[in-house]
Amino acid sequence: MCAHPLIARLDADDVALPGRIAAQKKFLNEHPECAVVGGRAHIVAETGPVPEGMRRYVDWVNGLVDLHAQLLVESPIFHPAALMRAVAVEAVGGYREGDLPEDYDLWLRLTSAGHRIANVDQVVVRLRDRPERLTRTDQRYRIAAFDSVKRTWLSAGPFRVPQKVAVWGAGKTGRGWIRWLLAEGHSVEAVVDAFHDTERQGVPIIPPEGLARLDVDCCLVAVGARGARAQIRTQIRALRSDWVEGRDWWAVR
Repeated sequence: MCAHPLIARLDADDVALPGRIAAQKKFLNEHPECAVVGGRAHIVAETGPVPEGMRRYVDWVNGLVDLHAQLLVESPIFHPAALMRAVAVEAVGGYREGDLPEDYDLWLRLTSAGHRIANVDQVVVRLRDRPERLTRTDQRYRIAAFDSVKRTWLSAGPFRVPQKVAVWGAGKTGRGWIRWLLAEGHSVEAVVDAFHDTERQGVPIIPPEGLARLDVDCCLVAVGARGARAQIRTQIRALRSDWVEGRDWWAVR
């Protein structure tokens, strides 16, 4: 039904704030390589406090500078805050239906096609949190569905040919990524972890400082503990100063 070259998204129970469209249109005019632009958000709950997990997600998106660097953590754009170029969305086939988070899947396919995504540096939407929201009740938004589209993105881009990979994290999250990498024909050279056994699925476990001497193409950080990602980012900067997040290593949780 949309006929305009720009498409603005908003969920029925959320609120677009004054100045949103003007700021986003200005950004797209100044950045022709960008296909989708979002922005920051406030979140409110109808009853009681906003659940901690949702508050952490909103704070994470609000604090992002380079969306591509942390593209595989979670959806870096609030779907109700998105302003999209119709021609770019149509070129990649639009939204897909299926067992997947349709907004995150679209952002990943746009970046695979060479488009950039970004957020304007202002609050553009007020999100309303409620118990029945689809992110809590619909199977398309479970962790396994997010992991599936992340792996599709990797297979279409950085992992389209066999890679030598280090996986940071020997826990449940890391085990799933190790299994996938091995099944896809990649070589898992080591698992980086400070508190586990000597091997995981036949792959040697090394302490973090061992990463400095490891000959790998890239590293996947698969640790879901609260606050761990920031600590690991600091360690990687110290151990591998030549590595760039979003090019040489990705956080996948």
